[in-house]
Amino acid sequence: MIKHISSFAFLLFSLNLAAQTPPKFESFEIDIDATRTNFFDAIEHIEIIRLEETEKTLLGEIDHYFKTPSGFVIPYMPISKPARLILFDKQGNYINEISKSGLGPEEYRNISDAWFKDGHIALFSGWSRRIQHYTESGEYVGSIEARYDKSISGWAMIPYQKGYIFHQMGTPPNGNELIFTDNLLNLTGKSAPVAKPHPLPFTQKKVFSSLRESIFYMKPLRDSVFQIMNSKAYPRFKFDFGNEWLWSNPKHMKSPVTAMNAMSAEAKVYMVYPYIGEWRIFLTYLFYEDKLVHQKKGYIDRETGDFFRFDLRKKDKEDYNLTFLTWEDDRLVSSIAAYDFEEFMDNLKSDQWAVKGGFDLEEIFQSENPVLLKIKFK
Repeated sequence: MIKHISSFAFLLFSLNLAAQTPPKFESFEIDIDATRTNFFDAIEHIEIIRLEETEKTLLGEIDHYFKTPSGFVIPYMPISKPARLILFDKQGNYINEISKSGLGPEEYRNISDAWFKDGHIALFSGWSRRIQHYTESGEYVGSIEARYDKSISGWAMIPYQKGYIFHQMGTPPNGNELIFTDNLLNLTGKSAPVAKPHPLPFTQKKVFSSLRESIFYMKPLRDSVFQIMNSKAYPRFKFDFGNEWLWSNPKHMKSPVTAMNAMSAEAKVYMVYPYIGEWRIFLTYLFYEDKLVHQKKGYIDRETGDFFRFDLRKKDKEDYNLTFLTWEDDRLVSSIAAYDFEEFMDNLKSDQWAVKGGFDLEEIFQSENPVLLKIKFK
């Protein structure tokens, strides 16, 4: 009996030790001048979803998306209009919208993040300090008011274990970027301490992502991804741009003015967005050139560590306005601007694509809305 108890205790100890083991750290060299790889040569198949165009659903660029059992939701936050959630069915037909911007008890000041879980659409408003829940069809259910300190300003959020993690906007010196709460928004912990925050108060709307059970955190204006384990942030991936990473020069980090001047004066990468998949990590990286922000794309083969730069140039040599959004199963959900969609399709063979719902391509070409693409790569 004693032997059995000892064996069981050892098993529990071993499992606990395994749970505490930090994840493997990997660094990838990113050559932004690497030979271009034709984007269309990498595509196996694309599922196309048109977005019904109505007075309420005339959209600009899309940079966020999440699915529900009956369709999907697009958080739409234009600068000049109130933020809202637009609900579509699986064929891209408009269902409803959640548009309650304001200061009332069922309203929100902003949309910091949103997702679907446990049968409800959840909307987190960092400024209103609450999570609001809605039915799958967009009807208001109720709210959870924040119980963490009022000095903490929440931004991007993701469910974690039986509570949540969110990114603290405007992290103070010697503060923590990550805030952990329980399901009632009581503070339970902090992580990712920062001795000296970046001089620019930039926020990325997509700082959290998940792959199976793993949750990743991409620090704004950093070149590294952290993995969340045991309520701590562990270094997981580094994207090494070498001398092409703007913030590798400490002189640029002295003040907001020097940082902004460096961004506009040097055509170097200042921000990177990763999209972590099972076999590949897709990247979008940004830099200024000729007073304009340029976005380039590529991917890392996780098995070999090699980086491939995509060629996404159109006939006029400008890049397609294509935005990566998130991984869904084995496809990379993306959006493309309406004005680029027709030329984009000219690069695909007829067996490489299908339109969800059977809509005619000509009808989609006439729309002013962006188009959703669920891309399966070879």
